[in-house]
Amino acid sequence: EDYVDRGRVTATGKCGQSAYWDLYSDGTLHIHGSGDMDTCAVRTWYTLRNEIFSLIVSDGIENLPVAAFHELKKLKSVDIAGSVGSIPYASFVNMASIETVKLGEGITSIGDHAFSSCAGLTEITLPDSLTRIDNYAFSSCAALKSLKLPESLDSIGPDAFMNCTGL
Repeated sequence: EDYVDRGRVTATGKCGQSAYWDLYSDGTLHIHGSGDMDTCAVRTWYTLRNEIFSLIVSDGIENLPVAAFHELKKLKSVDIAGSVGSIPYASFVNMASIETVKLGEGITSIGDHAFSSCAGLTEITLPDSLTRIDNYAFSSCAALKSLKLPESLDSIGPDAFMNCTGL
């Protein structure tokens, strides 16, 4: 991974047994370490939610809790490493500010409503490892203009792309 100067760390905390988070002065929330994120992790950065514009989940994190990031209403970019395996239910639902999403190689599924109503989403990179996109996963992502579906995809849930008027 290329080095990017994100400024100074303005807040930090623990979000799992061996998982940690840092918030940088440029608005990047970086989740790093290993293992699962804790289900109550969102409470640790909730008060800082208006300062978070970018999310990076690094290699080593294995599971994200349901709806862990849904309160980050100013989030513009999401980059999740493949070690996560799957994007759970409602992870980024109703987050109109998200513009770009990059999902790393190794992610195999995207859960129900994971990116539903992300009206500003214009670009998403899906990994070749992806086998399943669940119900309403990208519904109402009206700004999405194109999408390359990987050949590995076995299942697309009902209405996964409902109201994606740009596609």
